[in-house]
Amino acid sequence: MRSYAFTFRSSVEHYYPQRPLDGHAPLDAEPLNAFGNLCLISHEKNARLSNFMPATKKELYQTNSIDSIKQYLMMQVEHWDAHAIGEHGKHM
Repeated sequence: MRSYAFTFRSSVEHYYPQRPLDGHAPLDAEPLNAFGNLCLISHEKNARLSNFMPATKKELYQTNSIDSIKQYLMMQVEHWDAHAIGEHGKHM
């Protein structure tokens, strides 16, 4: 976080993916598209990670820079599900 720099980000990331890989169940539209599940990241990262589950995204970002403070806070949650999405949305 100390090295975070504000930059232009134009791609909306669904932290819980719209089309999950590995046979994970998709979320209902309401929590999936809720503000609590969305953050802005670079188009390149969104294209590369878009269908991975949150735990996998968190692992991959540990060796990369964080694109947004909101995304950083989302990655602090152990189990990302509809309840976590609602709580994060209220917090924001």
